[in-house]
Amino acid sequence: MILVSGTRTGTISLAGRKDNQVKISGYRIELGEIDSVIMKYPSVEKSITVAVDVRNKKRLVSYFTASKDVNVQDILEFLNEKLAFYMVPYKLIKLDSIPLTSNGKVDKKALPEFSVDEKKDINEPINVTQKRLHGIWLKLFGLSKIDIYDNFFHIGGDSLLAIKLVSRIYEEFNVRLSIEQIFNNPSIKSLSEIIDTSSTLDNNFVIPKSETQDAYPVSSAQRRIYLANNLDKDSYLYNICGGILFSTMPNVIKLQNALDTIISRHDILRSYFEFENSQIKHKVSNNFNIRIDPIDVCTNDIKELFYIYQSKFSLDKAPLFNVFLFRLPNGKALFMLDIHHIIFDGASLDIFMNELSLAYNEKSLPELAISYKDFAIWESKQLENDNFASSKKFWIEQFKDKVPVLNLPYSFSRPIKKNYAGKTFTLPLPEGLLSKLNKFANSKIVTPYMVMLACYYILLYNYANEEDLVIGTPVSGRIYKELENILGMFVNSIPLRCKVNPNIKFKDFLENVKQISANAFAHQDYPFDMLVNDLKLPRTAGRNPLFDTMFVFQNHNLSNFDFDKVNAKIVSSDTSLSKFDISLEISLEGENLSLKLEYSTELFDEIFISNFAKAYERIFTFVLDNEETLIMNIPVFESSSKIFSTSNVYKFNEIILEDSPKPILFEKQVETNPSASNVEMQIAGVFENLLNIKNINIDDNFFDLGGDSLSAITLQIELLKLNFNLTYSDIFECPTIRELAKKVSA
Repeated sequence: MILVSGTRTGTISLAGRKDNQVKISGYRIELGEIDSVIMKYPSVEKSITVAVDVRNKKRLVSYFTASKDVNVQDILEFLNEKLAFYMVPYKLIKLDSIPLTSNGKVDKKALPEFSVDEKKDINEPINVTQKRLHGIWLKLFGLSKIDIYDNFFHIGGDSLLAIKLVSRIYEEFNVRLSIEQIFNNPSIKSLSEIIDTSSTLDNNFVIPKSETQDAYPVSSAQRRIYLANNLDKDSYLYNICGGILFSTMPNVIKLQNALDTIISRHDILRSYFEFENSQIKHKVSNNFNIRIDPIDVCTNDIKELFYIYQSKFSLDKAPLFNVFLFRLPNGKALFMLDIHHIIFDGASLDIFMNELSLAYNEKSLPELAISYKDFAIWESKQLENDNFASSKKFWIEQFKDKVPVLNLPYSFSRPIKKNYAGKTFTLPLPEGLLSKLNKFANSKIVTPYMVMLACYYILLYNYANEEDLVIGTPVSGRIYKELENILGMFVNSIPLRCKVNPNIKFKDFLENVKQISANAFAHQDYPFDMLVNDLKLPRTAGRNPLFDTMFVFQNHNLSNFDFDKVNAKIVSSDTSLSKFDISLEISLEGENLSLKLEYSTELFDEIFISNFAKAYERIFTFVLDNEETLIMNIPVFESSSKIFSTSNVYKFNEIILEDSPKPILFEKQVETNPSASNVEMQIAGVFENLLNIKNINIDDNFFDLGGDSLSAITLQIELLKLNFNLTYSDIFECPTIRELAKKVSA
C-alpha cells in the first residue's frame, strides 16, 4: 500500500509504503529513507534496511553493497550527521550482493541471519578515563554498547540527562563540568579529554543522613510553597492531583499494603509544618492512618472526579495528602492521589506510582540512602556556607541592569490582586511533527526543548513587540544521584532571559537560545526565592517576580504499570487555576505532540488564547523547514488583524481604578495625630523602601500593594530593627500601616 499525505496548500506528497514502515522506541520510521541516505555515501551501491528482534527489542539492521572497501564506522558517523538518532542502524553488514526474488525484488528472507552475539563494529575506550566515562554512559542510557565517538544527543541524550551526566562525572572524577561543555564535547572521546585537563575539587558531594530530631529545617522550595500558601489558605493552587486508571478493580488489600509500605518508607508523606520562633519547621508524625475504601461513582469523567474530591490541607496537620479508590460505571477503577505541593512534585508522582506497583506485586524496592529531610538539612548548610556563590553571581549578573516586563495585548485590564482563576486550552500538533522535530534538533546539536523554547520567544516577541524577554522554566532539582528516588518538593524555577534580534536567521537565534539554556541549567541549584530576594525587585501589583510566563516540555508519555495483570496507567488532572499570566506546556501524546496553554481568565479570553496557540503552531512548523529565514520574516499571524481578538484590548495592561481614594498624606497625619503618626511614618518608610512605591495610603493592604509571604518576613525583620516588636503573624492580621501602628502602640 502506498501512503500519501495532504498539505494545507492542497498538494499531495508521497509518504512511503505502509509495508516498509516500522515503529521503534515509539518512533514511526520509513526504512526506505534510511536506505536512501546510506546510498549517498561514496561507493555504496545498494542498501536494504530491516527491523529485527534483539533481546525483545526492535533494532534496525542495514545490509549494503559497495564498489570499493569502505569503513563501517565511517558510514555510521556519516549517518549520525544525516539521520535522527533513532534511525541510525544498530548494525551495518556489507554483502557482495543483495539477494533478489525471481521477479527482481529484494528477497528479505534470503538475507544473512543477524547474529545477536556478533560484535558490533565500535570504537572501544582505550584509556582509564574513557573506560570510566563509558561505564557512566552505559548506565545512563541503559545500553550494552556505546562507541566512544557516539554523540550524546544523537543516541537519546537531552538537557535533563546532560544534567545527570554532569552529576555522575562529579561523583566519579571529582571534576565539575558545565552543561555547555557537554554540548560542545558530546562524545566520550572529546569529553574524556576535557576531564583529563580539568582540575579536581574537594569532594563534598555526599548528602549525609541526619540524626532523628523533633524538628528539621525546610528546604528553600518548601519555604517558598509555605509562604505562598499562607497568602491564600483556601485555594487549591498548591494541590497536585494525579492517579492510576485501572482496567478493572484491583485487589484492595494488596493496594492498601502497598500504600502502607510507601508511607513507612518515605517520611515526607508523614510530614507537617509549624511556624515557631519566626521559623518554619518540618516535623514528622506517625499518628495517622490512611485507609483505602472503594467508592462507587456515577461518572466516568476522571477530570470531574479530580475536581470534586480535591482537599483543603492545613499545613500544620499530617497527612498532607488523601487517596481515593473509585469504582467507575464502565468497569474501570481510578486510584486518586491528592497531595500538597510542599511535600511532592511531578517527578514524585512517577516515583510514587512506580513504587506502588512494585509493592503491590510484592517486589523489592530500591534502597534509600537518605530521605527528603536530609536533603533539606544539607541544602541549608550549603546556603549558610555560600556554596552556591558562583550560581548566585551568575543570576545577579543576568539581571543587574533591569528586569524586562512582559506586556501582552490582554483581553482585560490587570487586577490589583490576582485570584489565580484560570483555564486550560489544548491543541494537538500535526502528526509526524515529533519525528521531524527530533531529526531537526539532532542536526543542529540542540535538544527539542531548545527548538520549542526558541519558537516561544519568537511568539512573545511578535505579540508583545518587545525584544528583551524573560521566560520561566521549571527544573527538576534532582541533579544528584541520591535524590532520584526520593519523594519530595525539589522543583526550582529558573528565569531564561533572551533578546530576540529580528534581523538574524532562525538557526543563529537557536544557537543563542542553546547557549542561554545551557548556562542557565548549569546554575539551576540556586533557589529562585533567594534570587528574588537578592535582586530586591520592586513589587508590582498583580504580577509575579521576574517573569509572568512559563515554558514546560514534558518529554515522556505518562507511564503504564502492571498491578498483578491488571493494566494501569498514570493519569493527571487539569486545573481551573493559573499561577502565571500564561504557561505553555508541550507534551507527548503517544507518538505526537500536544500544546497546552494554562492561562489567567482575568487577563485573556478563549479567542485570544486559541489564536495564540495557533500562532505558535505556525511558527513551530515553519522553522523546521526554513532555518535560514530571518526572524522578522517568520509567518506568525494569519491576517493583518493579527492578535486583536476582542474590541476591548488593554495593550499595556493599564490598571483602571474607578473611585479609588486619593492617598492620605502622612504630613496630614502628623498634623492630626502627632503621637501616632511618628510610628505610622516609620512603618510607611519601610513599606515604601520594601515595595518601591511612593505615597502609600495608610489603609492600603501590604499584600494588595504587591507584598507576599517572603517580603512579609523581610518587613517583620525591618520593623524589629525599629524596635517594633511585631510577629510574622501580625503582618497577616494587621496588613495596613494604620493597623500595624495600633498594634505597636497597644
